[in-house]
Amino acid sequence: MAVVAAAATSLSPCGDSGAASDSRNLTYWSMWTENEPQTAVLKSVVADFGKDTGSKVDVQWQGRTVLEKVAPTLATGKVPDLVDQTDDKLYPTLAQPGRARDLGALLDQPADGEKQKLSRTGVNRYMGHLRKSPDGARVWMVPYEVLSVGLWYNGADKNVKAPATWDDLLDTCAVLKKEQRGCIAVDGDQAAYTAWWLDYLVDRIGGDGTMARVIRDKSGAGWDDPAVRDAAAKVAELVDKGYLIKGYDASKYPEQQNRWAEGKAGFILNGSWLPTETHKFAALGFDTRFAAFPSVDGGGGGATTDVRLLGFSVPAQAKHADAAERFISYFMAKKHLGGVAAGAGNLMPRDDIDAPNGRTDVKKILESTKPREQLAGSTPDFNEKVLFPAYQELFFGKTDADGFVGRRGARCRLQQHRGAPLGRPGMATPDELGCPADRRLPAHTRPRAPVPPLHVVPPAAPALRPTEVDLRAVPAPRDARATSGDWAAEMWSACGSPRDPASAYLEPSEQRCSVRGPGTTGTCLTSTSRSTGFSRCCGRSTPNTPMCCSPRTTVS
Repeated sequence: MAVVAAAATSLSPCGDSGAASDSRNLTYWSMWTENEPQTAVLKSVVADFGKDTGSKVDVQWQGRTVLEKVAPTLATGKVPDLVDQTDDKLYPTLAQPGRARDLGALLDQPADGEKQKLSRTGVNRYMGHLRKSPDGARVWMVPYEVLSVGLWYNGADKNVKAPATWDDLLDTCAVLKKEQRGCIAVDGDQAAYTAWWLDYLVDRIGGDGTMARVIRDKSGAGWDDPAVRDAAAKVAELVDKGYLIKGYDASKYPEQQNRWAEGKAGFILNGSWLPTETHKFAALGFDTRFAAFPSVDGGGGGATTDVRLLGFSVPAQAKHADAAERFISYFMAKKHLGGVAAGAGNLMPRDDIDAPNGRTDVKKILESTKPREQLAGSTPDFNEKVLFPAYQELFFGKTDADGFVGRRGARCRLQQHRGAPLGRPGMATPDELGCPADRRLPAHTRPRAPVPPLHVVPPAAPALRPTEVDLRAVPAPRDARATSGDWAAEMWSACGSPRDPASAYLEPSEQRCSVRGPGTTGTCLTSTSRSTGFSRCCGRSTPNTPMCCSPRTTVS
């Protein structure tokens, strides 16, 4: 599953359900595409819902970029009534900015046609895994599928068994290497897949939540945690001893996971979707098994297992939110959700629904261990700009553990990414850290030549108040500070546009952020400070109301 990454309104935080109107019909924007196996099962449930309730569900199969299409609608109020995606993507789009309806009542009542509360069917096991909404109380998502990551292996291979400890894994790798077989398969172009090794190891060594504290430490001092260096050293050992399958560093997904299914490697750290993707390549007699990530002798971490949830959210602006909730209740009933498990081959959050073929081990481990979030506290932007670039140099053998955590490693990239010294007084600057010159600062902080003024209609009065501007007619001059660069792409994606930018730049004196993309130009004025308002090309015209660039919006 290599694919599984707003303008001001008067909406109250986290969605005030009182604003929604009741209706029998609803609009559902799905993360699935028209021809996927999952879609056929969903269509069946939608059809049954219509027959049983007389309601009509207008489903639009938007695909994995569904939330990029939802984001611009938040500026207009013409939002879908129901959307689905993974929790890490729903959170920044709907929950974090307070644009998700509270669905807590659904958990406190039985699913359609049942007697037991939905919360008591096993769903509550995973609700604590979700990041908190701004008020810390709202239920902004109801999960209908559970994804996890662990070590997969062939149970029929006499030389491979589930490793209880890290040393057990190394011992098996040594045996396989003598047989001139790969020990660990991984597709090197999937940065997240490679980073799972570090993520798990840091928590196994330092204790649950260690990686989250490292990531959330804005000073950069978290990278000095001994657990990080120890974990990096163990990853480097896999590389140095040749335990990673040959060619991993130049492979393209799904090349190496298919080679694992063919028996060319003993293990692969991958998600619960793996059997679906590899069954056509599995060798004769292949027994697909799943094991928890091994413990580390002397480590402080307990038995935790990665969890990623896939489920429904209702935008707080939805006009037919009540109908959307009725559909969720209908969908979550065992008789319907069980069909999704069988038809799509995925795990469900309910205890009373059997795991599909190849996922029995996954279900048992999830039910017997504490869930943990993958790279907890991270954002796609942080991963792409800070963690992945530094870590992949380690994973590809270009640096060692000291290089990863040291002067030219992850902390350096954190400083580069933020563009200024952070955290404690006297903390080293990127120059003092010895950061590579070509990656020293984000483009928007570098000196530049003057740019022509923007042709934007200014507010009629000094006080900030809305002014309607057709942003498609606003020229956005190219700027040397960020031309088709990562920073520009970050800003554009944060604003929810599916288009890539041609250029992006900042006008600090006018507190204005501008982005230009193919066929679309956006300009936003903001009243926020530079440290919080401009890093994502999004501002806040009021403390709780986000504001973003879009083809046509209201700027202040």
